[in-house]
Amino acid sequence: LIEVRLRHYAEAIALAKRLVQTDIGNPSLRFLLGTVYQDSGDADNAIKPYREIVAQRTDFPYAYNNLAALLVERGDAKAAVPYAQNAAAALPKDPRVIDTLGWALFRAGDTAAAVTTLTQAVALSPNDAEEHYRLAAAQHASGNAGGARQNLQKALALSTTFRDAPSAKALLAKLDEGEN
Repeated sequence: LIEVRLRHYAEAIALAKRLVQTDIGNPSLRFLLGTVYQDSGDADNAIKPYREIVAQRTDFPYAYNNLAALLVERGDAKAAVPYAQNAAAALPKDPRVIDTLGWALFRAGDTAAAVTTLTQAVALSPNDAEEHYRLAAAQHASGNAGGARQNLQKALALSTTFRDAPSAKALLAKLDEGEN
């Protein structure tokens, strides 16, 4: 939708709602509505259409992935993991999906599985700063300061403006000061 690219979210949401009403059972239109809400920063309203899709369909992995990502953002990583696992099973070569699973595992406290999964995500998308940061966070939590430092440096070399760049800079400073 051109409205989303122009950041006219109110118009985009209104249009997506109208489209859903024209074909109430169409999961693609519900996914569009969820995506527009998610892009606008409205996680609460984005979750609803994703939940509706996953309640009816097991073959819509991006809905599972987006729902998992939103649940992690809201602090419910344990609930996110099964959704992320479903998406990753369907899309094992999609770095964004694998990243979501790894981040959900990390936030749920399964650091070892998170490091393994986030390493896969970085291998699939080696030029993604966010994925390097997330791997670094998991490596740091697992006691691998050297790996964490290397991935933080790579993340910040790729971009200084990605969403978690301030956290990456803070963690790198902490490591440079000798703190683990």
